[in-house]
Amino acid sequence: LSLAGAEMRVAYTDALVRCYFETLANFGGPRLDPVEMCLRVALMDIAYIIGSIRLIGTDKPGDVYEYLPKERYADVKGLDDPVFAEDTVEALMLRSVVMMLVEGIKTWKG
Repeated sequence: LSLAGAEMRVAYTDALVRCYFETLANFGGPRLDPVEMCLRVALMDIAYIIGSIRLIGTDKPGDVYEYLPKERYADVKGLDDPVFAEDTVEALMLRSVVMMLVEGIKTWKG
């Protein structure tokens, strides 16, 4: 779910979580409270956002500056900027870190 867009996550997260845990139980896994599992997923989303924000400027893996130096962000015009579309490992990693953070915030705002 963390790689899905906010529109999909807002509309379908609870249904997908319920489906997952129902299927898990149907195949012999534990039967867990779907309301509690939906709450846990929502809390994990916010924990990821907070964790990502705390990494900014730390030079640790997951820092948004790891694959694009801070100075270059001034030239980025938006999420459709060519810097995110380059066919490199660095661009892929940058895209995943930035998009997951942006989409996570948009999801939380609902």
